[in-house]
Amino acid sequence: MKLALAWLAAVAIALVMAGSCSINHKSSEFECATQADCAGFANRTCTDGFCVLQTTPIDASVDTLPPSDSTDARPDSAVCPPGCTSCNQERHECTIDCAVTSCNAEVVCPTGWACVIGCTTANSCRSGIDCTEATGCTVTCSGAQACRDLACGEGACKVACTGLGACRNMDCSDACACDLSCAPGVAACADTTCPFGCGGGGRCSSTQLPGCNTCP
Repeated sequence: MKLALAWLAAVAIALVMAGSCSINHKSSEFECATQADCAGFANRTCTDGFCVLQTTPIDASVDTLPPSDSTDARPDSAVCPPGCTSCNQERHECTIDCAVTSCNAEVVCPTGWACVIGCTTANSCRSGIDCTEATGCTVTCSGAQACRDLACGEGACKVACTGLGACRNMDCSDACACDLSCAPGVAACADTTCPFGCGGGGRCSSTQLPGCNTCP
C-alpha cells in the first residue's frame, strides 16, 4: 500500500513538473523571420523570431497625436498689431477707433503700417499722435478738445479737425502730402505746421501748389 501511494505521488510530481516546463515553450506556429510571416495573425508583429501580440501602435508618436482642428487657426486678417482695434492685412492698414479703445495715452501708428485714427470722443488723442514711422495717416478729430501734438512721417497725412477746440500743435511738415482741414466757427485748429509753401490760415493742402504732393 505504501509503495502504491509513493508511486502515485511520484507520478503527480512528474506531471506538475512537466506542465510547468511547458508553459514557456513557444509554438513553432508563431515563428517568423520577417513581418510577412505574421501576416496571417491579427495584431502581431515579428519580434525576436516570433509573432507576438502588438499592444501599442508601431508609430505611436504619430497615431496618438490628436487630429488638427483647422477651425482653431485664425486667418492672417484677424491678427493685428498692438493698439489697432481692427486691421486689413492685405492693405497693411490699421484702424484705431477711440470709441472702442482708450486713447488717453499717446496714439502710435505701428511701423510700416498706414493708420486710420478716429479721435471721435471728447479729449481723445490729447497725449499725442505719432505717425512718424507710418506709411501714412488719416486722422479724424471730431471730439471736443481732441487731438494734440500730431507728428506725421514721410507718408501722406490727412487730418480733419471738426471738434470744438480740436487740433493743437499739428505738424505734417515732413509728409509727402498733407491735407489738414479745420471746421469754421469752432476754433478747431491752432499751431499747425504744413510742408513748405503748402498751407495758410492754419490749413494744409496737397493741391495748393504742384510740388505739394510728392508721394510716390
